[in-house]
Amino acid sequence: MLFFGQDSLFIMTFHEMNLREEIVAALDKLGYNVPTEVQEKVIPLGIEKKNIVVQSHTGSGKTAAFAIPLLNTLDVQLRKPQALIIAPTRELVMQTRDELRTLSGTMRMRSLAVFGGTSIRTQKFELDGGPQVIIATPGRLIDLIERKWIDLSAIETFVLDEVDQMLDMGFIDDVKYIWDSLPALKQVMTFSATYAPEIKALISGHMGMEYEFIQMQTTATVSTIDHGFMRVSGHDKYPALVKILEKSPEKRVIIFTRTKIETEDIQRELVRDGYNAAYLHGDLRQRDRIKTLRDYKEGRIHIFIATDIAARGLNLNNIEIVVNYHVPLDPEAYIHRIGRTGRAGASGNAIMFVAPDEMRRLDRVERTHKIQIKQIDEDGNTIERVRDQRSRGGDDRGGRGFGGRGGSGGGRSFGGDRGGRSFSGGEERGSDSNIFSDRVKFGEGQGEKREFSGERKPREERTFPTRERRNFGERKDFGDRDERGFPKGNVPARPPRFDRGH
Repeated sequence: MLFFGQDSLFIMTFHEMNLREEIVAALDKLGYNVPTEVQEKVIPLGIEKKNIVVQSHTGSGKTAAFAIPLLNTLDVQLRKPQALIIAPTRELVMQTRDELRTLSGTMRMRSLAVFGGTSIRTQKFELDGGPQVIIATPGRLIDLIERKWIDLSAIETFVLDEVDQMLDMGFIDDVKYIWDSLPALKQVMTFSATYAPEIKALISGHMGMEYEFIQMQTTATVSTIDHGFMRVSGHDKYPALVKILEKSPEKRVIIFTRTKIETEDIQRELVRDGYNAAYLHGDLRQRDRIKTLRDYKEGRIHIFIATDIAARGLNLNNIEIVVNYHVPLDPEAYIHRIGRTGRAGASGNAIMFVAPDEMRRLDRVERTHKIQIKQIDEDGNTIERVRDQRSRGGDDRGGRGFGGRGGSGGGRSFGGDRGGRSFSGGEERGSDSNIFSDRVKFGEGQGEKREFSGERKPREERTFPTRERRNFGERKDFGDRDERGFPKGNVPARPPRFDRGH
């Protein structure tokens, strides 16, 4: 990281951070010499066992920011859990464990990943081996605590990663329970892209004001990404996706969708069209998830389709294009999605498909992050953005509109005036056209054409069309009937099928 002095330029390296020799050697082997901005600020405080609250965007290097000081303060001779890391997803747990193993080098440090979907008895057996670092999802860890299969009496460092996502997934009460189960706790480090009031209350309730708050530049990810949106209808999104992939055959692409079924549908269509694609969502079996991630990282698969669960849980590098198949319902999810590209200062591309009924969500994304997303055509060229002129006649949220002042005459319009399907069946009428000019007046069995004079007749003078009795063949004799046509006597009161029209 660069430090600007009065007359000179200083560069701090990992060698100047008072780290273990094993950690420095591992960093040198990986080719890492200079820390990122968040690492430069967090590591010195972490080594001093300070409580730290960090607000940092995705892809800033925060995993190494808490892993390096955590490893630096471990007692490798003590075969008991000394550090606990909580993460919201299985993928993030496994990736954090892998990074810890890589950074520890030759320290002879033992770590254990604990999450659901695998045998809990196998995890108990591994716990008996005495790992010093536990990386876990909240649910499985609580199962182990309640069964008294895990010893937390020596935990001194507690790390909460992606706290905002744990809140979104309903883990906030589990985090409180785990936090209260750590009697020897000396240090807490929390990392999150955003801090909601519930998270602030959790932190202040357990740490008070005894912590260092570090806020990184929240727009760094956005500024390094060339992102635009393409306005397409729902049934045109897949052809637009294929056109993007045709222009970038060798690039690594992540496609974010809204539902699990949609990930499978898109993957199936892409494979049918000759692309190597895989999908990931919450219902995938654990061994299939691991295989999918391995194939993607090793380059056997270039196209990855995922739900928002993977937006914050995956640590995938060298992503060149991110495609948002829909506008995310949560504006915060947009930053987490596009954060898969443009990592560590690299540039990236993000494209979002926006249907006519998603324009309001696009506006919310822009207002939330104070950004302006350019509009592009199917060839990727920037075009002039046309703001919608919302009329009173149609509902821009996809409801039913019946023409009105800005609609299409008297026909039903699904989707209002913003590109929805119109079932009017005729041309659009102006304000001077007479919509009653071709109305037919029905009399007794025959009608005559009339022109509307502009004055409506009293109701008693009007005539209305009569409905012909439909002929359903020979009728069954149900005996005597009353004046309504319903059968009398012991015959069931329900009218026969052919009389239901009256």
